[in-house]
Amino acid sequence: QSGDNIHIANLNNPSSPMLESSFYTQGNNCHDIYTQSNLAYVSEGFSNKFTIYDISDFSNIIELASIPCEGYAHNAWANSSGNILVTTEETQNKTIKIWDISNFNDINLLGEYLGQNNLAHNVHIKDDLVYISHYTTGIKIIDIFNPQKPVEIAAYDTYPENDNDGFYGCWGAYPFTSNGYVYASDMQNGL
Repeated sequence: QSGDNIHIANLNNPSSPMLESSFYTQGNNCHDIYTQSNLAYVSEGFSNKFTIYDISDFSNIIELASIPCEGYAHNAWANSSGNILVTTEETQNKTIKIWDISNFNDINLLGEYLGQNNLAHNVHIKDDLVYISHYTTGIKIIDIFNPQKPVEIAAYDTYPENDNDGFYGCWGAYPFTSNGYVYASDMQNGL
C-alpha cells in the first residue's frame, strides 16, 4: 500500500515472524520509531515533525499529538514515566530538544542542548540521563533532572581526529545494559 512504511510484526515465534498490523498511511515518512506503554513516538523525517500515536489497538492506531521541527525529524525518546520527550533533528545547528509531554494538548519546550560540533545523531534516556551519539564529539551525557537546565556531566570522544561538523564518528550510544557499560559505535573507529 502506498505510503505504508511502518509495519508491526508478531514475534511470538521468533523464527517465523508474522505481520500483525500496519500504520497504513500514518507516519509515512517515518525515519525512526520508539514504543513504550502503548505509545509510538515516530520521527517523521522530511515531514519535519515528531508524532505520538496510541497503539493500544493495532486495528485503530490514533494520532495523539504532533511536534513540528525545522530540521530533519530524526530520533525521539521518552523517559520511563512518559512525561519528557527528547528529540534530535540530525541537522547542522539544530539543538537536541527536551519537551514536556505530560499533556498531549499542551506540549512545551523545556530545554535545549548541542555539543561542540553542532550536529547530534540519536538520544536514549536512562533515569535522568540522556545518552547522545554526537558524531565527531563522540558520546555526550547530559543530566535532565532539571529539564530546563540540561547539564553535560560526561563525554567520551570516540572520534579524536577532530570535532568538526559532518557525518563522522559516533553513530550510536546504548546505555541499557545489565553490566553498567555504555556501548558506542563509531563509524570510523569501531565499537
